[in-house]
Parts: sequence; structure tokens; C-alpha cells
Amino acid sequence: MKIGILLTDHVIDKLIPKHGDQDSFYLNLLPKLNNKVSLEIYDIEKGEYPDDINKCDGYIITGSKVSTYDNLPWIRELENFIQLLHEKQKSLIGVCFGHQLIAQALGGKVEKVGWTVGTHKYKYLQRNLNFNLPENLRLIHSHQDQVTQLPENALLIASTETVPNAFFTVDNHILSIQGHPEFTPKYAADVASTRKELLGKEKYEYALNTLSNDLSDNKEGAIMWLNFFESNL
Repeated sequence: MKIGILLTDHVIDKLIPKHGDQDSFYLNLLPKLNNKVSLEIYDIEKGEYPDDINKCDGYIITGSKVSTYDNLPWIRELENFIQLLHEKQKSLIGVCFGHQLIAQALGGKVEKVGWTVGTHKYKYLQRNLNFNLPENLRLIHSHQDQVTQLPENALLIASTETVPNAFFTVDNHILSIQGHPEFTPKYAADVASTRKELLGKEKYEYALNTLSNDLSDNKEGAIMWLNFFESNL
């Protein structure tokens, strides 16, 4: 199974020596969970796309520090690619920024609502899907924006206390989730530390507490991704 990683950001320079770049998060996770999985990396900010959408069995759009509503040409180009993948019913997963951009590209709405950081528990609203969900799911969050209106044909799967539209699907070929199974708690804690003043004391301490205690279900979330892709092969 080949998965295309649509890379929409890079780790800040001072954290790369310790944590690697964004692509390494996926390379160090998915192939290790299933040795039949291979990844193809596309740097979307540089205009890299597959010459044939069937080159990969499915795609993942990563997180990014920018907002979906920023006036950047590469964002508009990626929205067009999302619409193409949807039209062709190609398997697609969105993570954080990717989650938000899928919603926006398909007619939903994204707005800035304030920082959400640390680990958050998901409450399922739907469980009867064509792929397996973890029994429990707690994921790392790091974002200011949220999906405030779902696309018309989306099915809301789960919410958190602070993110109502945290996890949705569209038909059987799109999975869109706000949290980060690919992040390690140590990386997320270091990112939070670079934003300490922006977050404020309460949110910063919540982030460090939940991340230092490693309360996330990263592996379970990533296995869910693979179950989703396998269900569409």
C-alpha cells in the first residue's frame, strides 16, 4: 500500500535537529506499523503533486502553521486537488490544517477561535463505519483555527470538549481529523514552549501536563488511519 504525504509545512529550524522534519513523523510511524506500507512525499508548498492520482492508494494532508483562509496560491491549488480526489473517490485523510482545508474545499467553514493545545479526549457520536475505530481516542492538538461548519455531506464522527467538529468523514473515502497521531508528546511540548507567551499560563500548563504524562493514543490513531486506507483498497 502506497500512501502519498501531501506536506504543507516544515518543523521550525531550531527543533529539526531533535525531532526531524514533518515528513519524518510519518516515515517513523506508518511503515513501522505495517511493513507493507510505503510513503511518497510531496512538498505542496513547492508545487509537488503526483502526475497521476492513482500513483498512490491514498493521501494524507499534513498540518501547517498557516490558515486555510490565508491568501496563498498553493492553498488554492491544494483545494482544487482535494476536490479532484473527492470527485474520483480517492482515499484521503486530513490532519489539523488538512482537516480544516478539506472542510473548506468541500463547502464548510474554518474560523480562528483561539489556541487548543495538549492532549484531548474524543467522544464518539458514530461508530458504525466501514473501518475500525479505537475503543478510546485521545490525540494531541495544536491549533488556533477550527472547522465551524461541516461540508453538507459530511458525517460527524467525534467531538472533544473544546472542538465540536473534531472528526468527520465524507462518504467512505475521506477521513478528516483535527488531532495529530503523528506527533510525539515531546515534540508537541517543545512546540508549545516556543509559544508560551501566546498560549498564556493556563493553556501552556495544561499542554505540558497532558504531554509530559503521555496521555495520547498516537499508535491507535495511526492504526485507525491504516484501517481506513485498507477498507478502500
